[in-house]
Amino acid sequence: MTRFQWENLEQFISLVNLLSLRNDGQLQPGKKRITKTSTSVGTTKLLGMARKTNSSNIFWTASRYPGEGVKTSLLVARNHGFQKLDVIFCGKLERLLADIGASVQEETDSSIREVKRTELWKELVCYNQPRLDKDANRLCTHLRVFKTSGSLDSILSYNDSECRTFCDDHRIGPYSEATHEAYMKVVQERILEPDNILCSGDSTAKRRRLTECTHSIRRMRSLWIFLLSFPKVSAGHRLLDIRSSDRLRSCYYMLVNAALKIPEFAQLTIVLVKNLRPRVCPSTLPPLTDAMKFFGGI
Repeated sequence: MTRFQWENLEQFISLVNLLSLRNDGQLQPGKKRITKTSTSVGTTKLLGMARKTNSSNIFWTASRYPGEGVKTSLLVARNHGFQKLDVIFCGKLERLLADIGASVQEETDSSIREVKRTELWKELVCYNQPRLDKDANRLCTHLRVFKTSGSLDSILSYNDSECRTFCDDHRIGPYSEATHEAYMKVVQERILEPDNILCSGDSTAKRRRLTECTHSIRRMRSLWIFLLSFPKVSAGHRLLDIRSSDRLRSCYYMLVNAALKIPEFAQLTIVLVKNLRPRVCPSTLPPLTDAMKFFGGI
């Protein structure tokens, strides 16, 4: 059997085509831009590090756990590479997460840890300014349409077609037909909170407060009952987009939780994976009979 060579582009693409056929796929045209990427088991998208919302600014991370000669690392890659601003931010992120992790190991005073958490949150907000501003503008438009449509003043009747058991407000108690109207009134008030923040003057404080507010609101199950009770074409459904303004806060909690609970985060390193130059797939690939020889098929 001929030895398969991973670095041989023709052999690699032949293997991809064969696997595609095995999984009910089809052979693709020969001319393709192939980019080598660094991958790892457990790859996950880190939403809070995409400064812009278009597809050319997507971050991906992979965790690398301690081993012989290896520290705990976050391998970070982006499809269009990194700019100087990204490098500076990731350096600050690495330092702050390591400090938070070390504060747990060294049993540092909790007030010092809280200072580091606050600093981390400020850095995330500052770095993600372009995306937060875009999310805020979209949310502002949806809120304006929602208010002018009269939807904010409407409370639809209780619908018991689904079994819902939750308690968003301990003062009201568990959600039921008896508490439905009270919950809907609370939701109407909470929806206006982002609107009031958007009307404030300080842009930096507005970004921070808005994402903190939406993080709190979107976790209210009563909010979804209120918004989804309107027809799908209504302004209420557009407000479901409120969740996009919450992503950064969710990312913050994820990072802090990891730093507090994973001991190795005290020695955390963040590695920025460089993109290699794209390679062009040759237009002519080996015949199928030759390709099979590489994999022991013939």
